[in-house]
Amino acid sequence: MYDLIVRSVAKLEKYCIQEGFKGWDPFDGLNSRLFQQIPIIRGNKLFRLLWIQAFKKSPYNLRKITGVKKDFNSKALGLFLSGYSNLYRKTNEGEYLEKIAFFAD
Repeated sequence: MYDLIVRSVAKLEKYCIQEGFKGWDPFDGLNSRLFQQIPIIRGNKLFRLLWIQAFKKSPYNLRKITGVKKDFNSKALGLFLSGYSNLYRKTNEGEYLEKIAFFAD
């Protein structure tokens, strides 16, 4: 069981590094180029709520077709910083210091 967890975490870390630690957020639909280009709906609270829910509930990734780019998420960056700090504290391996500095910046 322990080996499965270690392999899973290593696979997740590899994916996160490949993506540059950027990803999509459940509420990032409001950042779409399509949404930003239509001023009437941008200011409508009900439409904003419906737009967010469409992005969250859709079985398809609407972000690509509406122009939402992957970006950094503050909470995720903080969690990565915390995790790499814990790893460094346990192992004293220098590779973690570079990642700690990246997330701290």
